[in-house]
Amino acid sequence: MQIPENERVQVRLECLRLIVTLRLNPARSQLISGFVRTYLQMTRNGSAIRLEGR
Repeated sequence: MQIPENERVQVRLECLRLIVTLRLNPARSQLISGFVRTYLQMTRNGSAIRLEGR
């Protein structure tokens, strides 16, 4: 995925919001969230800065 680093936190949060909204069973939720975590790698500074801004 070629998502700019400054947008990755927002995309990751939206993906996780959708997983919760879909009310999947725990195994499927873990599978999808693991995929998102793998392909939306974030730096510690990027995620910390974004979360502080909320």
